[in-house]
Amino acid sequence: NWDVNEIYLSLPESTLEGAKAHLEQLGLTQDMSVTQVASIIGNYVRSSADYNLQTPKMPQEQADFALWFLNESSRGYCIHFASAATVLLRAAGIPARYVEGYLTDTDANVQRMVYQGNAHAWVEYYLPGLGWVILEATPGSTGPEPTDPTPPATEPTPPPTTEPTEPSQPTDPTTPSQPEDEDEGGNWWDWIFG
Repeated sequence: NWDVNEIYLSLPESTLEGAKAHLEQLGLTQDMSVTQVASIIGNYVRSSADYNLQTPKMPQEQADFALWFLNESSRGYCIHFASAATVLLRAAGIPARYVEGYLTDTDANVQRMVYQGNAHAWVEYYLPGLGWVILEATPGSTGPEPTDPTPPATEPTPPPTTEPTEPSQPTDPTTPSQPEDEDEGGNWWDWIFG
């Protein structure tokens, strides 16, 4: 049975605690919707460092890629920003997944060449009744900004029944308990600060 909360809220305990320290700085309030919280997290991550493809590798003595980026790095590229946003969304009790692919302009019935330079990483968060919503956390990217979406009138396509591939970071995942209320407004406040 596919449980979005079990899979996409999973974080190592040390990562969860480090991420919650960042969330406490964001001025989140209990009456905010999941989409509003995601937007605040996206803005926070985008402003956390400068975009730079020449970002050095994480030092070997560091154990957590996302927290190293948020706490110590002053620059990064899409992988850094998407990883950090994924961790912060999960720590906020919002199911999230890190995604890699290609970013390019498209037009109907027009072929496009896609190059390695079009490679990109982003984050998606899950809204019950709607599905996965893109959150672009990389500065200067042309991805969509989140808005409070209206769930479709018909039931969405069920999520995939195959196990998703877990990313290599973060490792040693724990399974935090899921929020009691998964509605748009949610009870995410208790999840972070309770």
